[in-house]
Amino acid sequence: MEGLAVERMGGAGAVGVQEALRGVYAEAFAGAPYYVTEDEATAAFRRFPSQAGRAGFRAVLGRDAGGEPVGMAYGCLLEAGSAWWGGMSGDMCREDGRRSFLLMPYGRGGVGAVSRGGCMRCCSMVSGSSGSC
Repeated sequence: MEGLAVERMGGAGAVGVQEALRGVYAEAFAGAPYYVTEDEATAAFRRFPSQAGRAGFRAVLGRDAGGEPVGMAYGCLLEAGSAWWGGMSGDMCREDGRRSFLLMPYGRGGVGAVSRGGCMRCCSMVSGSSGSC
């Protein structure tokens, strides 16, 4: 996307732009098959300040040339002993609080708007031992 500005931030910065992040979420899930209402999007972000306080939390907010939010992603490290991998076994499924980063990216234009950053429920990716992504 031409003219895209991406702002990287930690938890406190993300809480400061929470309404912009909530707006991207609301638009991404407004259509089929989710049909999330504004009230539901607001409810989904009620616990955001708590999430933003988790270890290793990072966020990015993309804005178009006019300054309008068009995409975002945020996430944090999975906690030691997390049940994220529920039912699976082996070393890959044992979280130590540093190994896996839970990433939640959303883009305006609806679910699957890959050209604008995509929109997936969640995915995990391996982060460095420093806890940054």
